[in-house]
Amino acid sequence: IYDLDLALKFIKNSTQKEDFKSLAEKLGYSEYDKLLVIHADDLGLEESVNSTSFESLKKNTVSSASVIMTTDNIDEVANFSDLNPYLDLGEDHVNINHKIKQNLKLAMENVPYDMVLDNLVLDKETLILKGTLLRDDSFIKSIKPNYEKIYNEITVNFLEENKKTLVNAEITLSGKEDIVMNILPKVNYIYDDYITAVGVTEQLSVLLGEHSKVTLNSSKNNDFTKFIYDVDVLVNSPMEFLNKIDEINNEFYSIVLAYPIVFEKDDMKLKVSFQVVYNQVRK
Repeated sequence: IYDLDLALKFIKNSTQKEDFKSLAEKLGYSEYDKLLVIHADDLGLEESVNSTSFESLKKNTVSSASVIMTTDNIDEVANFSDLNPYLDLGEDHVNINHKIKQNLKLAMENVPYDMVLDNLVLDKETLILKGTLLRDDSFIKSIKPNYEKIYNEITVNFLEENKKTLVNAEITLSGKEDIVMNILPKVNYIYDDYITAVGVTEQLSVLLGEHSKVTLNSSKNNDFTKFIYDVDVLVNSPMEFLNKIDEINNEFYSIVLAYPIVFEKDDMKLKVSFQVVYNQVRK
């Protein structure tokens, strides 16, 4: 059950008809549309199951698949999923980016008032904060209590004192606890149009705004093409960048943010550096 509020209403017998949507409505169709989902079970079970299911998924004769995680052939499924991000073996770009957005919000919301942040580096399992502590007990009284509900290990490296009570420090947080979040509806991707690297660069530059720098880093070609970009974006506030993630998620193309996400001061603005992976069907 992903909607805990709805579950609580159900337990209290206070649900209303409008609380429930059909699967078709959740996927963006009308309540009267009829959908056919052809599903492949037990990926990972053995090589023959994997190869047949992979071929069916690529030909779109199968809509989705589920995976048995504790098998000898699970690595083959993981590699296939990495090479074919369009296919329904898990999360699409909306849910991947949404998780990154929520992790960024958690990281930023818990920076205490008595720390002036200069640099933030968010990775999948770790967070590094660099800045000035305004009190000599800021780490013990503010930073550690704020973050220990999110990370299992928190260490501090005091870099230098610039005044009696001001200390430059680097805080490293690791062992992140998983957070429960709603699963967002999957996107009906556009498969028909193939966009060249030049076109993708222009599209990303427009999407991310005039204060962005989008540089093609590399590309990979299999059944799907991946264009991997290094991106720098100047924003006025962290919230402005979070809104840009929402704009990316409104696209009907698979545009996936990649860790690490780096925030650092740049004169009067914030510079955010990260990678973007643009996935599309190879023509």
